Amino acid sequence: MIYNLLFGYKDTYLRSKFIEILFFYHFLVTFSKRLSSYS
Repeated sequence: MIYNLLFGYKDTYLRSKFIEILFFYHFLVTFSKRLSSYS
């Protein structure tokens, strides 16, 4: 039961990290597009 609890916590942690990386990547793409449109 404890193992299940820890594994579930780890899973949510990885999922939140993955979402963070997705948001960061989206921000980078938008930023580079904006830069290229200015120049």
